[in-house]
Amino acid sequence: MSQGISREALLIYLNDIRMMETLIVENQKKLPKLQTRKNNMKLIVYDAPISPIEPDKNPKKPTFFLLNISKTVRWAIIKNLFFGLLFIVLSILLLKSFLVIVTIIIAYIFLWDAFLKAKPYVKKYKEDLKNYENLIETYDDRVEQYNKNLQNYNKQLEQYNKNLDRATKKLENDKNKITTLINTVNDNIVTTQKNLQQAYSLNIIPAPYRNIQSIYYLYEYLSTSNESLTSALTHADLESIKQKLDKMISLQGTMIIQQAQANRALFEQNQRILEAARNIENNSAVAAQYSQISAINSEVSLILQAESLAYQEADFWLRYN
Repeated sequence: MSQGISREALLIYLNDIRMMETLIVENQKKLPKLQTRKNNMKLIVYDAPISPIEPDKNPKKPTFFLLNISKTVRWAIIKNLFFGLLFIVLSILLLKSFLVIVTIIIAYIFLWDAFLKAKPYVKKYKEDLKNYENLIETYDDRVEQYNKNLQNYNKQLEQYNKNLDRATKKLENDKNKITTLINTVNDNIVTTQKNLQQAYSLNIIPAPYRNIQSIYYLYEYLSTSNESLTSALTHADLESIKQKLDKMISLQGTMIIQQAQANRALFEQNQRILEAARNIENNSAVAAQYSQISAINSEVSLILQAESLAYQEADFWLRYN
């Protein structure tokens, strides 16, 4: 049957099958990437503004330093003060005795130790007391500043909510775009598989060669030589073809599809060639073949257009992929 159609029609037919096989393979590779992209899409927003704290009208007065330290330190200070004062009293009583110097030294040691232990706590207590008094004195000023901060916070919150709403809508829109793209790719796989089976059902290509590697081989063989399809099939080694072409298909698949999408005029030119060949064909069976090949060519063109449009609409995928 393949001897009935022209070499030019045969190349159009092989190229369309090559395109459909490539579309199926490339789209099956893209689907998990698209799904992962969709699953990884997150809402990106900056942290919400922090509400200002209203000033306390009645701040808590700091407790006396001895009441605000650990029991161990407190009793050490009190003990040293007690013994220090005790030895001062003894020094007064022993004023005319030579022991007065000893009692004064001992008193000094106890009192100095008490002073060193209490010093940091006294300093902290004074600072807290000063801060407390400052809070009381500056309450009106702090209220005024709080009101200004509150106005600014409300403006920031309003802008934050707008940004959040905008980001939420954008995320939803982007997810819808990629969902539409996933659905289009899925539909194209199903449609392309159906059209591919119809193309193979013309029985131009023998069953063992109805795979992507063999189709690539046949198209390249016939488009770069004057040999016939019979000659191409005779010289074909399926296992060798598969090993040699797998890598090339993997590297060139996407490029072939993109080139075809960019060259819609080629499909229109092919249609004219096939229509002309069908119209001048006297054999009705061969004319029917031309008609079917023309329909296949038209379907491939429509699938490529639909996919190209879906990717254009999902422009974020093209930008970030």
